[in-house]
Amino acid sequence: MNNIKQDRARPRKVVFYGRVSTEHEAQISALDNQMEWYQELASSHPNWTVVDQYVDEGITGTQAKKRPSFLRMIEDAKSGKFDLIVTREVCRFARNTVDTLSYTRELAKLGVEVYFAADGIWTMDNDGELRLSLMATLAQEESRKISERVLAGQRMSREKKVLYGNGNILGYDLDKANNTYVINEEQAETVRMIFEQYATGDGLTKVAKTLMEKGRKDGAGHVNWDASKVTRVLRKATYMGYCVYNRSRTVDYLEHRRVNNTDEDTYVMVKGDFPAIIDEELWYKCNAIRKGRTRHLLDENGKPRRYGGTIAKNVWVTKLVCSCGAKFRRCLWQTKADGTQTWGFECYRHTKRSLQFLQQHGLPEGLCDLKDFPEWKLELMAVKIFEAVWGSRREAVLEACRMLSACYQRETADPAKLNALDKRIDGLNEKLNNLILMKASNQITLKQFLEQSNEISAQQSRATREREELLARESQDGGLDIDAIEASLCEAVTFTDGKVSEWFIQTFVKKVVPMDGTRFAWVLDLAPQPQTVFCEATGRKEYPRISLESNLFPGAWPDIQDEPPDRPFLLDREGNPNGDISAAELEQGRQPSRTPGSNPIGLMQMTLHFEDAHAFQKARNCVVKPSRWHDIDLEVYL
Repeated sequence: MNNIKQDRARPRKVVFYGRVSTEHEAQISALDNQMEWYQELASSHPNWTVVDQYVDEGITGTQAKKRPSFLRMIEDAKSGKFDLIVTREVCRFARNTVDTLSYTRELAKLGVEVYFAADGIWTMDNDGELRLSLMATLAQEESRKISERVLAGQRMSREKKVLYGNGNILGYDLDKANNTYVINEEQAETVRMIFEQYATGDGLTKVAKTLMEKGRKDGAGHVNWDASKVTRVLRKATYMGYCVYNRSRTVDYLEHRRVNNTDEDTYVMVKGDFPAIIDEELWYKCNAIRKGRTRHLLDENGKPRRYGGTIAKNVWVTKLVCSCGAKFRRCLWQTKADGTQTWGFECYRHTKRSLQFLQQHGLPEGLCDLKDFPEWKLELMAVKIFEAVWGSRREAVLEACRMLSACYQRETADPAKLNALDKRIDGLNEKLNNLILMKASNQITLKQFLEQSNEISAQQSRATREREELLARESQDGGLDIDAIEASLCEAVTFTDGKVSEWFIQTFVKKVVPMDGTRFAWVLDLAPQPQTVFCEATGRKEYPRISLESNLFPGAWPDIQDEPPDRPFLLDREGNPNGDISAAELEQGRQPSRTPGSNPIGLMQMTLHFEDAHAFQKARNCVVKPSRWHDIDLEVYL
């Protein structure tokens, strides 16, 4: 550094820089005080000629790119307009350490010095950059603490149920005096219409079309509705009387970049002090429908994107999967003389091309010879399966599960690995403490301290995560969750009109796979491990025959469409635990890497005869002819 630059008494062309972080009246007053202070400082330096002053009002100091006056000052420095910048404190110049050092270095190359008056730092002094780096680090740390205080303030405001936003919410008017919402009945009726229609299963576009036809106005007072507007209404928990927070967040206290939070599970909902427009049950029902219609897929860049989907209104359509891999569609099966309609199901491949067409044109990849079947067969199988599993054989099922669970060994964490990780974490902690002492005694530079401390922190995070994963594997029991299965089996099974309720099927049936014209595969989910049931049906569609019987398959079954290996079942034909199966045979039957639930586990088989079908249909005032009935065999797997 030459002596001319260090001569403080030489004539200087000076500019002042001042900044306040908000446009609050008190802060603006503080800015006026800053500029007045600068003028008094200039009067005590007769060699200074003040050529300009630069002021940023209501702007953060963590990013230079967001301060137009600051950037204009840098450009003027390049043109030689001045050779000294005077600012009150390092935190007024910047709260970002990188910005502070990079800009002061750039200015030094241009022959421009920066004087931080309150801190007594001249950047062209021999120790100027060292002192500046320390003060800039403190300023950045203060910015981080301010960010934490802001977050703490937000948490307190949530507890006080403070309303955010401008209050422009369809269905409500903002009462600013009392900081609450009051219902706007005209708009609230529109909100109720949206939720009630959507709850019936209508899509977003159909709801929007209805609103347009009825001339309902949106929040801006226009009759202009589309699917996105309807979605925004459905997502607002405000309508059931809740304040919703954490819908957006600041990702970096330095950049102050705010992004929308798309993870609705992380939203914070607090019961508000204002009246609800709809009840909670209706809101949650619509919310479940909306989420069920959303598909999360990866785009061409590998980023997750949300897409709309459809939900089948029939529960069986959501469970049926053909052995050829296709889904099923519900079709009209029969119209009786009195006009009553009955329904059946057909593989989607049949709706595209007929079996005869595919055979004639040599298209074996599209072949599926599964014939259509009536819905009542599924209902009959469901009744018999649930009567057996949840009724007469419930205790036997639990005993079989306990016997199978005993064959799975609990995985324990390797003590040597755990001890090595503990030693590594302790060593890293000691290394970081030594590094702090070295910086405090000026044995290393700030740059070296930051680089080494960041590397140590990264190693600590990796070691801690590895230790947690090791302990997590130990906590996972290799056996079946008997308590969860027993809780599921204690659910009350009621058959209204001779049928299992849709809720029960939706909850406990994972999928149903028709294997051919007579055999069906049922996959039950008794949480958390899936249970599987296979059935077989024979006979013509008007007079089918259904059977269910049982053996237990303890080994792995890679694909539900494959034939299971010939092994005994856990329950015998009478529904009792199979005493012919030893623990050694069970252990021999499973793959070493297998975990419960990864493949179906056989439980039992049942056979539905004509008498079962006849009694079931008679209770529904329907007829099953013996000549057109074939038995259905059902295999139940866990």
